[in-house]
Formats: sequence, C-alpha cells, structure tokens
Amino acid sequence: MAYGDLPHTDAGPEVGPNLVGRRRDGGPFEYTGLGMRDAHFDLKISPEVFDEVAAELANALDEFNVPEREKQEVLAAFAGEKGEVSAGSQPGAVNWRRWR
Repeated sequence: MAYGDLPHTDAGPEVGPNLVGRRRDGGPFEYTGLGMRDAHFDLKISPEVFDEVAAELANALDEFNVPEREKQEVLAAFAGEKGEVSAGSQPGAVNWRRWR
C-alpha cells in the first residue's frame, strides 16, 4: 500500500498541546491522557534509542511512499518530543510533576 492509497478524510488528526481529532462516528474528542514526559519518564528511553525509533519511522514513511514534505513534517513533529520522551533517562532525573 502506498501513501496515496490510504483513505482520505477531512477529519484527520491535528497535533498540538492536546491531540485533537475525530472519532470514526464523526464526533470530536480531545486526548486527556498523560503528557509525553509523564507517559515515558519511567521507561528511561535514551536519546540514542529515540533516534533509532525516528530512523525506523523514516523508513516506514519511505516504505509507504509518503511525499518528502509530509515526511519531513512528521519527522519534525516527532523530533520535537525528544526532550520530553527521553527526560527519564538522564542521570538523577526526577519527574517533579509526579512528586508527592
């Protein structure tokens, strides 16, 4: 399956502080789960592992023939979360948001 073969809708997700999209039934929803840091902190994902996942994402986008512009947009959005996702891997890291 190529990028152009994927079904297109006018209800695609938007990426922002909260993930906003539309359910299959057409109703809106707002993501209310954990933020990136809280969701990944205890996993202790290193920046190097994050980069490996980014490379795999790039390979998958190439495999589906995603146009270069869209590919770069996805990779830039993904890279923008690197600090939050890998924060728990830093020596002595404490997630102050969950401090009790």
